[in-house]
Amino acid sequence: MGGFGKRPFELAEWLIQPAAGTATCGSRAVRLEPKVMAVLVYLADRAGEVVPKDQILGEVWRGTFVKEVVLARGISELRRLLGDDARSPRLIETLPKRGYRLIADVVPLEVSSPSSSPPVAMDLRRERWRLVGWLAVPIVALLLAALLVVWYSVWAKPHPDSIAVLPFRNFSGDPESDYFSDGMTEDIITALSKVRELRVVSRTTSMGYRRSTMSLPEIGHELRVASIVEGSVRREKGTVRITAQLIDVATDRHLWSQAYDRDLEDIFEIQRDVADRIARALQAELSPKERRDLERQPTHEVAAHNYYLRGREQYLRYERGANESAIELYTAALDLDPNFALARAELASAYALRVANYGFGPESADRAFATAQQALESDPELPEAHKALGLAYAVRGRALQARLSYRRALELRPDYDEAIHNIALLLFQLGEWDEAGRWQRRADELRQKLK
Repeated sequence: MGGFGKRPFELAEWLIQPAAGTATCGSRAVRLEPKVMAVLVYLADRAGEVVPKDQILGEVWRGTFVKEVVLARGISELRRLLGDDARSPRLIETLPKRGYRLIADVVPLEVSSPSSSPPVAMDLRRERWRLVGWLAVPIVALLLAALLVVWYSVWAKPHPDSIAVLPFRNFSGDPESDYFSDGMTEDIITALSKVRELRVVSRTTSMGYRRSTMSLPEIGHELRVASIVEGSVRREKGTVRITAQLIDVATDRHLWSQAYDRDLEDIFEIQRDVADRIARALQAELSPKERRDLERQPTHEVAAHNYYLRGREQYLRYERGANESAIELYTAALDLDPNFALARAELASAYALRVANYGFGPESADRAFATAQQALESDPELPEAHKALGLAYAVRGRALQARLSYRRALELRPDYDEAIHNIALLLFQLGEWDEAGRWQRRADELRQKLK
């Protein structure tokens, strides 16, 4: 089947019009967000085929780094709008660990091309305008050149306080320990994000460079950041060796580097020291509150933190079985430290994800809400807890409260990409297309570059 592009087509009982962004069935018409429509068109072009998730992500979100949950929620939105059921699908079939397949009949429709306009005789007035056009060419060229200079100085040139933390390499000799090095990366990103003077690339974007063969200057220019943090982690028998270095993208010069050989119990102290030294190297001033936030550690139980990191790695797979494993691991962390607010907040998100993505009922929604409330009681200023509460409100159908909770999470961490994406998805579901589009563009910008 040839590519549809913007051509309309019939999908079962629905008339799909990609150019208008609409789907119509009888007197009912629904509007599809552009990326959701793009996913539908991509599947329709391959109707009957199993299309891998990474293939869809690579084509529909080409040039951006997005998680599979974005695609999963797009498919969920298609099913909701078109009246499909994931458990007994008529339109889109999910094949676990393989991808998606459009199983409904697809019939392309021809679009009649407009008749060409008759030729019009050229008169004197047209000749005058042609002369003016020729004279305007050099003027426009000069203006474009001036705008290019302004664009480079204001937009393309990275902000001096912009920074990306690349995934720390796992030197432990065990691929199963990737969760620990990834957790170290995310914790440092979170710590640096607490410094308002720094502009930190989101975790989602940074993790996209795990297996990149690009040089650090190439990555820096692509992300439009002034500096990059890279490092490695080696963990064995209760000890940890961590190396970290801060590199200036423009000169490829080391601004700071350090190696830590410590007991595993000192992991939080190492993270604080790395964040503090990076902030100093970039001459970022820390407010008293920011310094207090950096000095706080999420738990005093190293084993609980290890369970949390393993749970986070499972949760971010956005698969039903992995989400259940995440719930078990977060629960194990809380058994060791009931005051571990971050683990409780992520547990609440995992309960809510059961409902949002995997078809669980209201009991899981209630558990998500209660668990998020408990996390907030432990730490009222924890962004993850407000995000979890927003997700719990959303799966209970309380959109206004969900939006307020997401906004509170973003007040505490302005570049919290998960909260930004959740607001965009919520607004799309409510039909607030313009506002949803603005939030989605912000999410895309965080995944591509720093503004």
